[in-house]
Amino acid sequence: MKFTEQPLSKTELTQRAHEYQNAIDTESGVEQQFLLVFSLGGQWFAFSSHELQEAIPLQPITSLPHTHSTVAGILNLRGHLLLTFDLRLLFEMPKSTESEKIIVTDQNSHLTGFIVDSIEGISAFEKNSFQLNIQISTGVDPLFIQGVSKYQNSPLLWLSVDKILEHLEHFIN
Repeated sequence: MKFTEQPLSKTELTQRAHEYQNAIDTESGVEQQFLLVFSLGGQWFAFSSHELQEAIPLQPITSLPHTHSTVAGILNLRGHLLLTFDLRLLFEMPKSTESEKIIVTDQNSHLTGFIVDSIEGISAFEKNSFQLNIQISTGVDPLFIQGVSKYQNSPLLWLSVDKILEHLEHFIN
């Protein structure tokens, strides 16, 4: 499944997440995890589909003075202020003009935006295809990584939105 330029509504994304989350392939009986795959600096990353609110094109963001560099700022999302972070800077990657999308996550009814280069789409992964507690040199804090798998013959890091937000809390409080 590919993302279009049209943002998905919360209802549509929630419906897809519920359809996909922890699906079982009836033929093989293999438990699957559905993840939103995105790129940053030519590397593949993913969030669990159930953590998503929607994906939107990059919009004007108002920077906030005296905040950490990972805080991109706030944007108006249909009348709601959305605090937005630049994942490239959090992962110690150079700032880029390639960033095109914002992934909006929903954690306990709290919306947060994450700027990414591009969104590949939602893909199914066998749960047992992920290696856990693997040491990988990426610049990404190992606490953020739920597992490592392969996607298009390259490593894919499955990230925990909860762990990232816990880390970012001290930048905004």
